[in-house]
Amino acid sequence: IHNKKENNIIDIENEHKKISYFGILYWIVVFIIFALFGNIIFSSFGSYTQSLEIFFIFMLGRIFDLTFGLSASVLNTYGYSKILLQNTVLLLCINFILNYLFIKTIGFTGVAYATALVFVIQAILRSYQLNKFIKINLYRLYIAVIPIVTFNLYYVNRTF
Repeated sequence: IHNKKENNIIDIENEHKKISYFGILYWIVVFIIFALFGNIIFSSFGSYTQSLEIFFIFMLGRIFDLTFGLSASVLNTYGYSKILLQNTVLLLCINFILNYLFIKTIGFTGVAYATALVFVIQAILRSYQLNKFIKINLYRLYIAVIPIVTFNLYYVNRTF
C-alpha cells in the first residue's frame, strides 16, 4: 500500500508539472499577442490603452498562478482544505495591506503590483505546503518561471 501511495504522489507531481508547463505556454502566447496587438485590442474598447501597462503588471503574477494554481486542488484532495482557507485569509490580508501601501506610493498601478506580488507569495506558500505535507516537489518550476518574469519586468519598464 505504501508503494502505491508513493506512485500516486509521483503521478500527481508529474501531471501537475505537465499542466503547469501548458500554463506557461499559454501565458507566453497571451503575452506575445498583447505585446504585438495590445494597443489595438485595448483601444477597440474605448480609451483604455493606458490599462495595457496594468495588464502586463498583472501578467507578472499570473504566470505564478498559472504555474502553481493547481496546487490548491491537490491540497484539497489530500484533505488540507483548512490550510487553504487559512491561506486565503492570510493572502487577503496581505493583499489589502499591499494595496494600501502601494496605492499611496505609486498610484493606481500599485493595485496591479500588489496583486501580482500576492500571486507570487501564494505560489511560494503552496509549493512549500505541497512539499511539506504531500512530498510533491515543484521547486524546479521556478527555474522556468523566473526568466519569464524577468523578461516581463524588463518589457514593462522599457515600454511604459
